[in-house]
Amino acid sequence: MSKTGLPNFWPACSTGWSDETHRSKDHASTETAMSARMGVGSWIILIVLLSLLVATVGVIYLGWTLGNGTDVPTSGYAAMVFGVIISLV
Repeated sequence: MSKTGLPNFWPACSTGWSDETHRSKDHASTETAMSARMGVGSWIILIVLLSLLVATVGVIYLGWTLGNGTDVPTSGYAAMVFGVIISLV
């Protein structure tokens, strides 16, 4: 049990480290990660992912507007339900 009365699930605490040591280690690693700047590769990945998001929204809009007024047969709804169930499993 920790000082708060909750069970201690951290493996580091079960090896004899104190809560103070564990907190200071996490704090130092967080500061290092937050102070790192994004490099060129990170910017390229960000731009590519945002471009894919914009393209996806564009395709969704076109599909939504061009498919207006069409009827979906019962087999289409059955296939959609089957796909959703398989995706969830």
